[in-house]
Amino acid sequence: MLKPSELSPRSPFLAIDKKGEYIETGPVITVPLQGDPFQKIEEQYRIEVKYIEPLVTRITCQIQARGFTNDDKWVVIKEVVKYERRFLDSLKFNKSSDII
Repeated sequence: MLKPSELSPRSPFLAIDKKGEYIETGPVITVPLQGDPFQKIEEQYRIEVKYIEPLVTRITCQIQARGFTNDDKWVVIKEVVKYERRFLDSLKFNKSSDII
């Protein structure tokens, strides 16, 4: 993944590795969540899918995010769980059976 210092506001991209084990998206400019002290949020995601055995698949999601403050500065967001959850919810996995 890109380092937070390498992120810049631009059109999002999608990259898939040759083995099909991960998908990388970003950077994407999104609206802040309620209560955030930011004007806008820049997010980048990497989703890895590992097939361990026939009935076991591990899915991991990594996120890098930063917020644009009222002082016109980009700051790295360290508590990213709520943004990761919003991203995963946007994938429309409504129940565990959708993932299988």
